[in-house]
Amino acid sequence: MKKVLFLFACLLAAGAALACEVTFDPTLDVGTSTGTAGPFSIYNDGITVTVSNGLAAGNQYRVYKGQSIQICSEVGRITKIEFRCVGSNDAQYGPGCFVTNVGSYSYIDKIGVWEGSEECVTFTAALNQVRITLIIVTYECGNVLVSPVITPPGGTYYEPIEVSMSCSTTDATIHYTTNGSTPTTASPQYTAPFTLSSDCAVKAVAVLDGEVSDVVFANYTFRQANDVASIAEAVSLPDDSAVRFLNPVTVLAQHRSHLYIKDDTGCALIFGDCGQTYARGDIIPGGFTAIKTTYSGEPEFMQPQGMQPAIGNAPVAPEEITADQVDHDLFAHYVHLDNVTISQTDGNNYVLTDEQGNTCAIYFGTLGVAAPNDLSLHYEVYAIVGSYGKNSTVYQLLPTRLNPPYVPDISLCDMWAITDGTSLTFNHEAIVLYQYKNYLYLKDECGYGLVFGPTGQTYRTGDVIEAGWGGTKTTYNGEPEINQPTGFQPPIGYVMVEPEVIRLFDVGHSTWAHYVMIKDVRIDRENKLVIDRDGHTCPYYPEPSIEVSENEYINILAIVTSYGNVPVYQLMIIDIGYIVPPPPGICCIHEIKGYQKGEVVPFDCPLTVVYQNGINLYVKDSCGEYGLMYGNLGGPFENGDLIQGDASWTTYQNMLELIPSGDWEKVGETDPVEPEEVPIDELAQDMTHWYLYFDNVRIVKDEDGNTYIEDETGRIKMFDKFQCEIIDTVSDPCDVNHDGEVNIADVNTLLSVLLKSATMRQGFMWPDNAFDPDATYDVWGFLTIYRNELELYPVKIARHGNQSGDEFDVNGDGEVTIADVNTVIDRILSM
Repeated sequence: MKKVLFLFACLLAAGAALACEVTFDPTLDVGTSTGTAGPFSIYNDGITVTVSNGLAAGNQYRVYKGQSIQICSEVGRITKIEFRCVGSNDAQYGPGCFVTNVGSYSYIDKIGVWEGSEECVTFTAALNQVRITLIIVTYECGNVLVSPVITPPGGTYYEPIEVSMSCSTTDATIHYTTNGSTPTTASPQYTAPFTLSSDCAVKAVAVLDGEVSDVVFANYTFRQANDVASIAEAVSLPDDSAVRFLNPVTVLAQHRSHLYIKDDTGCALIFGDCGQTYARGDIIPGGFTAIKTTYSGEPEFMQPQGMQPAIGNAPVAPEEITADQVDHDLFAHYVHLDNVTISQTDGNNYVLTDEQGNTCAIYFGTLGVAAPNDLSLHYEVYAIVGSYGKNSTVYQLLPTRLNPPYVPDISLCDMWAITDGTSLTFNHEAIVLYQYKNYLYLKDECGYGLVFGPTGQTYRTGDVIEAGWGGTKTTYNGEPEINQPTGFQPPIGYVMVEPEVIRLFDVGHSTWAHYVMIKDVRIDRENKLVIDRDGHTCPYYPEPSIEVSENEYINILAIVTSYGNVPVYQLMIIDIGYIVPPPPGICCIHEIKGYQKGEVVPFDCPLTVVYQNGINLYVKDSCGEYGLMYGNLGGPFENGDLIQGDASWTTYQNMLELIPSGDWEKVGETDPVEPEEVPIDELAQDMTHWYLYFDNVRIVKDEDGNTYIEDETGRIKMFDKFQCEIIDTVSDPCDVNHDGEVNIADVNTLLSVLLKSATMRQGFMWPDNAFDPDATYDVWGFLTIYRNELELYPVKIARHGNQSGDEFDVNGDGEVTIADVNTVIDRILSM
């Protein structure tokens, strides 16, 4: 019977093409979109999905009303497309909002299905916006012969290119020509990429079992680019000139096809798909090309090629101007106007009026900023100066940001004193604690708060939200809220957020909106209560997804929330975990975080001392982790000492620190800890407190007086917390006391060192001439974090080549002995 079924299946396969599927899942592949509305395209296994205007969010593809989604196949004719949507039928976001003029399309509830036989199918969101959570494309596969693909696409190029060809049909061969003639089976067969450097028309076909595919072609044109060293030089070239920018430029603004740039000589507009996404201040390396033209009375650089990712970022300040200055002289400049009004003339045409009564045109949308809803307000405008008009050029502002001016300095802790109904904009960054549906819990530098409503963004715990967010203040369930949220942007950074460990009876007004952990409690699902071992209770919401029994004690991660006119405080449960009894002591530093912050824990295994300076003690454990112990703990200890005692933990600058409890005891010795040698560009936050060594680096100062070390990979700031010891800072090794002379005082200094004087090895401060700009140095120190930036606390700096690493080793024999004293005496006697 099995043989019969197999033969029948083979006969079916011979009579019809096999079917293959390709799935597009927005949670796995968000295409070329970066969270900004606009056109985007996604390619997957020979199928391309292109949206004319929409958004690839983290969990859905959005096709805006009146826009289209096109699905094309290069691997076989499409026979079926299935959309799974957020909405139902032809309601907002549902599959019934799509229309198409080919094939058959139907929908039920949240699923739309198209059937037919096409290479490309286009759907238009005619009724409402459509939001899609999954696209499944079925196409004819198997032995279907498809045309080859030529890479790169045809166009104008300025350097030799390598042309390659591919065909997704198994066992097909590719035949091609380079003289513009139609290829046949007698034409050369493609076997490997080839190089082109002159104008050429490449055509190709795929061949399988005598069948020949449709012809594909790519016309290549090569031009000589004019090398320029500045924007001013590029602008001066005639229209239609190919331009190669040799110098780096700085980004002022980018949105879709508009990219505004500057250098020391001027500003310019690059128009077209540059293949990169930039932020303001990004530095684009030289080497890219474009075609110089004139549009709306101003120079424009089109068809950009060879644009590379940014190589750095330098803050760009806007130019402060008035409306009457919006003219040719400021074309493409980044500008700022404060306290202006905006009025609408017709359609999308608006006029801006400044404080002095000057006016200029302002156009919304080009750089992603929409016109304000409330034209009665005064605004602060950040913009690029643009132009329009073919016959008569008109200069206008293209906003990149729009804020109401005179925003009071408001933080979340000010919310209780603000009248309900007040529109607010917060001038402080906020850190996300938790987002659940329309609930967004935040904290800023002084307080906690709740934003209720769609923000248009999806955040994770620890995301940093840029200042400028806000909404309308209201009071709900006894606590302040921000409703009708505005100004929420994608996160600009991330910080580690630690929950506050509290007890169940601490849940109340004082901990409202806090991100907390409550340990050793159980869940009463029937009464929806959290109960601790002492019988204290607290309501919870929502129902935890993890099943636990009534008698299991767990830890709960939650947000403190409220409900009711006379507020009742409850826990919005985020996650739960089973309690595991902790061991009586610990060996590895990270294990201490299994205890509550401030709880004293014994270390069963000794820690190895790396460096001590007063109450700062750097250690390394048997697991290979570094740590900082801060506080009075005894000593002094030396590198290699084994110490043991009790400690609690806290965080500083979001990093773990140990707090000693009483004096620690030296229990032995081991080999001294050697520093880790790491290139500067590989330093990372998880290396905090590491003992590091940098070989043969430069030491430089910036204009603000900050000191840095530099290697070939980058630089890192140094902070002289421990009054770092600088070895061999002068050219004469016999001048051990650094007074500029060699005399009996240097002999006394060495004798004091040999007698282990406690005052001679304190190190030196860093005057402006402490480091020779022409010299290189070896640096020892500890990595730290200050204000979310990595810094180095140096403990020793030696001129490169000083193998002893000791400024008192005058004769360089690797140790400090009476021989060094004799060397100095001999020097004095010879003078």
